[in-house]
Amino acid sequence: MAHLFIVLNYNTMRITKLFYLSLVCVVLTWAACEDDDMPTPQCDYTVPDIALSDGNCSPQLLEFFKINEEQQGVIPDLPKDCPSASPWGRTFRIEPTNNGDIDIHFYNGTRAWANIQVFGVEGCTTDFVEALTSCIFTNAAAQIIPITGATGFTDIYVTVDLVTSGPGTNLEPYFPDDPQQGGEYIAFGAFNESPGHNNSFSYRGISPQNELERLDFSCDGGSTQRVIIGTCNPNLDLNSWKQEIGLEESECYDSPEGMVCAMDVPPGLDPDLTGNALAKKRPRQNTDDYYVDEDFIISIPAPGTNGLQDIDFLEQRKQTEFLECLVFQLGEGSTADEGDQLVVTMIDSGIELGGNWDEVWGNHVNKFLKFAPYLDTGLYGYDFFNAKNVPDDETGHGTNTAGALIGTYTGDLPLTVVHHKIFGPDGNSTYFGAVVATWEAAKMKSDVINMSWGAYPDERPDALACAIGFARSQGCIVVAAAGNDQENLDFRPQYPAVFSLEFDNVVTVGSYLYIPGSDALEVDRVEEFSNFSPGSVTLGGYLSAKTPTYGGTDFNFLAGTSISAPLVSSRIAKSLGRGEDVATYLFNQQQSGNLIDDFVLGRWQPICPTFDDF
Repeated sequence: MAHLFIVLNYNTMRITKLFYLSLVCVVLTWAACEDDDMPTPQCDYTVPDIALSDGNCSPQLLEFFKINEEQQGVIPDLPKDCPSASPWGRTFRIEPTNNGDIDIHFYNGTRAWANIQVFGVEGCTTDFVEALTSCIFTNAAAQIIPITGATGFTDIYVTVDLVTSGPGTNLEPYFPDDPQQGGEYIAFGAFNESPGHNNSFSYRGISPQNELERLDFSCDGGSTQRVIIGTCNPNLDLNSWKQEIGLEESECYDSPEGMVCAMDVPPGLDPDLTGNALAKKRPRQNTDDYYVDEDFIISIPAPGTNGLQDIDFLEQRKQTEFLECLVFQLGEGSTADEGDQLVVTMIDSGIELGGNWDEVWGNHVNKFLKFAPYLDTGLYGYDFFNAKNVPDDETGHGTNTAGALIGTYTGDLPLTVVHHKIFGPDGNSTYFGAVVATWEAAKMKSDVINMSWGAYPDERPDALACAIGFARSQGCIVVAAAGNDQENLDFRPQYPAVFSLEFDNVVTVGSYLYIPGSDALEVDRVEEFSNFSPGSVTLGGYLSAKTPTYGGTDFNFLAGTSISAPLVSSRIAKSLGRGEDVATYLFNQQQSGNLIDDFVLGRWQPICPTFDDF
C-alpha cells in the first residue's frame, strides 16, 4: 500500500507540475500577443465603406443618389447630436488610419443643408463609441471635415442627413427635385492626408483692388484652385447664388451685359468634383441659364519653343524661296475720329513696351475708345493678369502676334489695335481672365478679336461661349488659332477653335506652307504642328510672318498657328473696311485638294503676290 501511495502521489505531483507549466506557457503566449495580431471583429453591419485615396488627386467617391429613400441594411445605432428631420439619412464606414488622422471630403450636389457627424467605435457594439465631431451643419458645395488623433477604434462611422435650412431654424426634410441616378446627389471621399497643389503663380487678376496673391494650381496642374460661375442672362441674380454655395469669392466681373465670378475651392478639394456638385446646386428657376466651369490653365509658347519656333525648323520643306513674300510695313494708323476706322483687339500676352518697337505700337494706339476701367484714350489696352493699364509683354508671344497683324495690314481705313493681356511671365493665363478680356473686347464692339491660344478642357467652356455669343451680338468676328499639337479637332476639341461649329462669327485658322518649287501655287498643311479638321478649321493661313523680335532690334520669322491667325485677322479687317462681310472674305479665298481633309473646303489664304489681290 505504501508503495502504491508513493506511485500515486508521484503521478499526481507530475500532473500538477505539467498543468502549471502549461498554464505558464499559455500566459506567456497571451502576453506576447499584440493588439494588431488580434482578428478584427466581423460585425453584422451592412453600411457601405470608403477606401482611402492617398496618392491620388481625386478621391474614390462614395456617391448617394435616390436620397429620398430610406437606407437599407443593418445600420449601427449611434448617439447622434444632429437633429434628424427625415428617415432618409445615410451612414457609412471608413477604415481607421494608423495615426488616427482622416480628411473627409464632402461634395454636396443638392440645394439642401447637410448635418454631418463622425463617430469612432470599438468592436461590434455601440457600447464603446465616441463622437469625434459635434453636429456639423453646412450648405457648402464642397468641404473638408478633418479628423485628428482618432486612434483605438476599429471603425469610423459617418452619418449625414439633408434638411431644408440651417441651424436654429425649423428643420424639415429635403425633397430633391431629381432624386434618381444621375440627378441630385451627395458624395464623400477620404484621405489620410489631403493632396497638395501642384504649383502656383503671382497674380492680381482683373481689378487693382485685388491684393497680389499666390494663385494655386489644382493638384493635377490643369486648373487653378477655383471654379467659375456665371450667367448669360443679365436679368438673373448671380449674387444670391454666390451666397448659397458656401465658397469664398476670389474675383468677379459684373456688367450690364453679364456676370462671371471665380470662386475659391478650399485647398485639397478637387475643383472638378466641386464644379460637378455646383452644377446640381444651381437655382431652381432658370437653371439652364447658370453655368459652372473649371478655371483651367491656358498656356502659350515662348518664341523659339515648340509652337512658336523659327521657320528654319522645316528641314525637308524649307520656305526660303517664299520669305520675300513676307513683308512688314506700317499701314493706316489710328485716329481720334470715331467714324470710319477699324478696331482689332488682340487677346494675348501684350506687347513689348519701352524697347525698339514703340513706334510700331504707337501707330495704332487707341485714340477714341473709352471703356472704364479697362480702356482709355492714349492707352494700349489692359493687363488682366496684373490689374494695370499697361499691357507689357512678359513672354514675347503677344509681341509677335501683334506684329503679324500690324505688319501685314494693307486696308484703306485707319486701324486701332487694342491689347488685352491675359498671360503672365510663365506663359500661363487663367480661364477667367480670358473670359473677361473677351467680354470687354465685345463691349467696345471690336471689329475683329484675335485669339492665338487655346485649351482642351473636358467639357464645353460655357463662360467663354457666353462671351463669344455676346461678341456675335455686337457684330464682332472672332479669329481663333487651331493649335499646334497635330490633333484632329473632331476627336480632341480645342477651345475656342471648335466654337466655329457653333457660332458663325468664329473663324478658326490652321497653318499651311508652300510646296517648294511650286511657284507659290501648291500648298500643304504643316503636318509638323498644325491642328486640323475638315469641319471646324475654317481655313489655313501661312505658317509664318516677318515680326518684331522680342527683346531685340531686328525681325524674325516664327512659325505656328499663333502667327497664322493674325494674318487672317489682318486680311478680314481689310475686307471689312471695303464693306464686305466675313462670308465674302471666305468666298474669295483659294481652295486646294491637298487641304480638303484638313480645312473646310480645303480653303487657304494666300500670302504671296500671285493671289494677293483678295
